[in-house]
Amino acid sequence: MKIARARELCLERLVIEKGASKNTVEAYGRDIKRFCASLAPDYTNVQDLDTDSVRTHLTSLSFLSGISVRRTIASLQNFFSFLLEEGHIKKNLLEGIARPKITKKLPRVLTEEEVRSFIDGASQISKAFAERNVAIVEVLYATGMRVTELVTLRKGDVFYDEKLIKVFGKGSKERFVLLHDCALDVLYAYTKTLSTDSAWLFPSSRDKKQHMTRQAIFLLLKKIAVHVGIDPEAVSPHILRHAFATHLLAGGADIVSLQKMLGHSSIASTQIYTHVLTNQLTQFLEEYHPLQREDFVS
Repeated sequence: MKIARARELCLERLVIEKGASKNTVEAYGRDIKRFCASLAPDYTNVQDLDTDSVRTHLTSLSFLSGISVRRTIASLQNFFSFLLEEGHIKKNLLEGIARPKITKKLPRVLTEEEVRSFIDGASQISKAFAERNVAIVEVLYATGMRVTELVTLRKGDVFYDEKLIKVFGKGSKERFVLLHDCALDVLYAYTKTLSTDSAWLFPSSRDKKQHMTRQAIFLLLKKIAVHVGIDPEAVSPHILRHAFATHLLAGGADIVSLQKMLGHSSIASTQIYTHVLTNQLTQFLEEYHPLQREDFVS
C-alpha cells in the first residue's frame, strides 16, 4: 500500500471508529504528513518504513517544543498501530525510541497587592465602561473561571440570592461557582447599567446580540496592566485564574474543593498550584528565615 493512501485511511479511522475531533484529526494529519515528506524518495510503500527512518525524522524536529514532539510521537504511534493492525508492517516502529521529557513551567502569579491594584485600575481606564471592566476583573478573580466561560455567561446564569454563577466549562460541563459578597455587589451594580436587548452578561459594545470576544478581554487586561505598571506580557485572563487558585490555597482552601471550583476533570491538573505555592514559600523561607541569612550564619 502507498504511504499517502495509508495516511488517508488512518485519519478516516480516527474519525469513524474513534470519534476524534476535527482539531485532533488535523493535528495528527499534519504530523504524519511531515513525517512522510521527510522520507527518502525510495520510501513509497508502507512496507519500506523502518525504525531508522522514524528515528531520523524525530531527530530533525529539534525546532519544535517538547510538547509538539510528544504529540508527533502520539500521531505516529496511531499511524503505526493502524498499519500493524492491518498487517502492513510487522512491528511497532517506535519501539526503543525515547519520549522527550517535558519540564512543567510554573505559572506566573499576581500578588494580592497587584490584584487590588488591577481592580482599581480597571475602573480608571474608561469612564464609559468602568463598571463593566471592574466586573470582568472581579468575576475572573473571584471565580477562577476561564475566559471562554466568562464571555459566554448569560444574565440568567447569575443567582444573586444563592450567590452562585452557573458556568459551562470544557466539554459543556456545567458547574456552579460561589461569589463572595464584594464581587456580587460589583456584578449587581454593573447589571443595572445593561440594556434589556441582550441576553449576554458581557455583550459586545458593537453588537448587543453578540458577547464580548476572548480577544477583547485579553486586550482589556493588558491595557489595565499598562495603566497600573504591571508588565502586560505577564498578564492574561489565565493569570487571574492562577491568582485565584494560588491565593485560595495560601488561605487554607483544600485542593479537592479548588478542583471543583476550577472545573478540572482530574485533580492532577489542580496540583500544579501546590507547586506554585511551594515555590513561593521556599523563596519566602530563603529570604526571611534566620538560618538562611548571612548575618545570622556569620
